[in-house]
Amino acid sequence: MTAATHPPADTLSAFGRGELPPDELATVADHVAACADCCAALGDVRDDSLVGLLRELRTPPDDRTNATPAGSTPSVLAFPDARSVLADHPQYRLLDQLGEGGMGVVFRAEHKVMGRVVALKVMAPHLTEKPSAVARFKKEVSAAGRLNHPNIVTAHDAGEAGGLHFLVMEYVEGVSLDKLVAKKGPLPVPQACQFVRQAAQGLQHAHDKGMVHRDIKPQNLMVTRKGHVKVLDFGLARFARDAAEHPPEGSSASTRLPPTAVTGMNMIMGTPDYLSPEQARCAAVDIRADVYSLGCTLYFLLTGRAPFEGAGSVFDKILAHATEPQPSLAATRLDVPGGLELVLAKMTAKDPAARFATPADVAAALAPYARGEGAGTQPVVEAAFAPAPPAVTPPAASTLVPDPPPTDVIVRARPAKKRKKAARSAWTPARWAALAGVLVAVLIGGLVVRAALKKPPPTTAATTPTPEPPRAAAAAPPAKSVAATKPTEPAPNPWRGAPPQVLFVLPTKGLYPPDYAPVRERLEAAGVGVKVAVGPPPPFGPFEPGYSYPKKDGPPTPPVRADLVFGADIDLTPVRALVFVGEDVGEFVGPSPKGQATGQVIRRAREKNLVIGGICTGQLVLAKHGVLDGKTVARSPYSEQYAGRFGVPYPAPQFTLDDAPVRTAGRVVTAAGPEHAAAFADALAAALRE
Repeated sequence: MTAATHPPADTLSAFGRGELPPDELATVADHVAACADCCAALGDVRDDSLVGLLRELRTPPDDRTNATPAGSTPSVLAFPDARSVLADHPQYRLLDQLGEGGMGVVFRAEHKVMGRVVALKVMAPHLTEKPSAVARFKKEVSAAGRLNHPNIVTAHDAGEAGGLHFLVMEYVEGVSLDKLVAKKGPLPVPQACQFVRQAAQGLQHAHDKGMVHRDIKPQNLMVTRKGHVKVLDFGLARFARDAAEHPPEGSSASTRLPPTAVTGMNMIMGTPDYLSPEQARCAAVDIRADVYSLGCTLYFLLTGRAPFEGAGSVFDKILAHATEPQPSLAATRLDVPGGLELVLAKMTAKDPAARFATPADVAAALAPYARGEGAGTQPVVEAAFAPAPPAVTPPAASTLVPDPPPTDVIVRARPAKKRKKAARSAWTPARWAALAGVLVAVLIGGLVVRAALKKPPPTTAATTPTPEPPRAAAAAPPAKSVAATKPTEPAPNPWRGAPPQVLFVLPTKGLYPPDYAPVRERLEAAGVGVKVAVGPPPPFGPFEPGYSYPKKDGPPTPPVRADLVFGADIDLTPVRALVFVGEDVGEFVGPSPKGQATGQVIRRAREKNLVIGGICTGQLVLAKHGVLDGKTVARSPYSEQYAGRFGVPYPAPQFTLDDAPVRTAGRVVTAAGPEHAAAFADALAAALRE
């Protein structure tokens, strides 16, 4: 298409709104990029992302970076010094600056009262200049505050000071995945899949709450020293997009985007390197847009570069995401399983309907590769998204057992039976007579020996009474019985006396089953008796007395039936160990009557020298009631995450945290989380034997 043949007005308008099909999009884009008249005609079209980007690309570079028209919105980072504005804040003390970007600046700060270190993000003023923008900001922050998952950074607080709005988030000691790859290069396949799988689990939790991130990229995924991945900036991507689409009154069209095209695309609909095709078209998006961006992130972790990094301009990258096939992993890495290539292709399908429907499906598909499986060419998880069952059937299965060999085996086996019959027929009458003679001699000898044994010995002073025959007869049956039952007899009881009994104290609501069920199963397999205690249910919700109800967004498991009612007067006489598990342990650490009863029960357990255990946030119960004082404890990232929520200092100077997954300190056993449930049960059993 030349400049003389301009596209029709409706086509140009559809192009400006991002509604053209891929085959027409490339042609019109090439024409508009070279035609000043058509580019100017786009000024009458609504200021969508593609239009704003084209204007940005048509602006000379010097004008884009240095010149600021009079009366326009200031640059994103040109706002008052946040450190001076927040210097006298009553709640937070700024420590140092962590970074800055298109949405503002991030500080490491400390809560003055609680002593908790947090990440404090100060929003750029141009995002919150209008009252409507402030309302949107508060709405998104409120929604993000309802997210509660180990793989999502927790939003603690939000506020305003000196006209600056800020968000207070969990401080994560770690590194973003883009910096990790920059330092170490492409990651091993299991590690990359594990990181993306954890991010998918966090996104699934947000999806269950009705939220979409819209800006998934390596920069927004943090990994801790222990390999825990956390998703950053939930809710802020949509807020920034809304702020860009509703600029402050009085700003001109040329200043609606930030100074650079990259920042503008990031604020309106995501980062171009990881942008889904529907976001580029400004179409409605759902969780599948995050699935696409997560697939691009997986490609980056495995190759060290974004899928279309070499496309050139921002517009070229957007066009590539919409029209070009995903680059092959096999062209870059020879150790990537063929099945993983199929998983990535499904994550990054151009059509959202062809992708995984939810992040949970992505996590399930990546699970074998995160464990280091699936090294062959046949995809282990292909059945998760292939409609036809034969897709997972090994090729040419019938050739593994050809027809001739079974026939040969049957033919060779029959002569062997005939030879045995022929051998038996070789016994002659003379041989039978000899065998009968031997048997008669053995029988006569046996009778003679029996008669000799029955004759009483001579009675003398030195002789002892003859043992009674019944004793000898009674000794024989046990040996015979043991021999008969040996194959099915269970392992001997390893406990001295009666097996010990462990009492699990479960929360009435908010139980995390993986902290409890595997521990119980392993203890019972070791011969330990297990009982469950649950307190009275709260006066709200569908909670039936006598049950512990799992958390709503946890694994779909039924409630656990309790054996005892937990209270201050619970009978600990038969108990040898007391165990607390996660997740919602607020009822055991608060000032309520149930929290006070917990302290009394723990005090009695310590007086009886019982073993006391805590896994995951169950450690917070032990920390609250002084059980961990002076002990070395297995560091639990979950306890660190929820400590502020339950008002329990963790970590605290009273005890020492250790990176070991399970620690035994005297009569106290602690475990980091559900992934160490089996080791936790073994440590409890070992402590019971002492």
